[in-house]
Amino acid sequence: MIYINSRRMILPPLGVSIHIEMPHKRVPLYEQIEAILRDRIRSMQPGERLPSDRDLAQEFGVSFVTARQAVSRLAADGLVERHVGRGTFVASARLEKNMSGLTSFSEDMGRRGLAVHSKVLECDVRPASRDVAQALQIAENSPVVHIRRVRFADHTPMTIEAVNLYALAFPGLADEDFSRQSLYEILERRYGVALTVARGVLSAVTPTGEEAQMLGITRTTPLLVVARTAYNQHNEPIEYGESRYRSDRYQVPIEMWSPRRSSARSSPLAGISSYMQPSPS
Repeated sequence: MIYINSRRMILPPLGVSIHIEMPHKRVPLYEQIEAILRDRIRSMQPGERLPSDRDLAQEFGVSFVTARQAVSRLAADGLVERHVGRGTFVASARLEKNMSGLTSFSEDMGRRGLAVHSKVLECDVRPASRDVAQALQIAENSPVVHIRRVRFADHTPMTIEAVNLYALAFPGLADEDFSRQSLYEILERRYGVALTVARGVLSAVTPTGEEAQMLGITRTTPLLVVARTAYNQHNEPIEYGESRYRSDRYQVPIEMWSPRRSSARSSPLAGISSYMQPSPS
């Protein structure tokens, strides 16, 4: 038996049938089960499989719906990953997306020892919308190369990227194979263009059904959205777009200083705004 109150929690060994009692404060059963599973996960390894929802329901003596709700809350917090037809597994640790430096997704993942590939969703030349034209400082309806990809690290979908570049400045760019190549590497190797800084904003949104399916998440898992414009060494806008990161796989470090200590700063970081300089191609 498991006994829970505000002072203590005594956990039984795995495989032992559990009956939950709340002698004082009434706490929903799914929250109690969630707390127990959180504790178990701390001693498990990434990729280790959890019991099925039905097995958990039987173990805790609750309904399938209650057990599923508990596990879904863990998935929403990024502690476990659900795979249709395979089961539920302990998630890997979140990656830190340090936005104070300008590196490509391929370079960033490569430094972590992860294999990178992409699923190209769109790659074509189209008229520039007003927002795209304004960001790239070109006339509206000018031709732009539009590239939209799902980026993978070791076969795990991590982010959805959509970028736009002025087509007349980069002839033939739309013919490249972006399933295995880095956009930034192509720009530097083929066109002699190096991106040196990006400026943008960071926000959070609820994924669409399509985005959730492509990234293998539920719609309750928010996306971290970075909208930005990248510039070359002459401060000319080269790339405009956005990246939508899984919040269950990414976290963004920040550093904030008190204005009263500004004269004593030794760090080049100047608050949250300094992190909003990403580079996800």
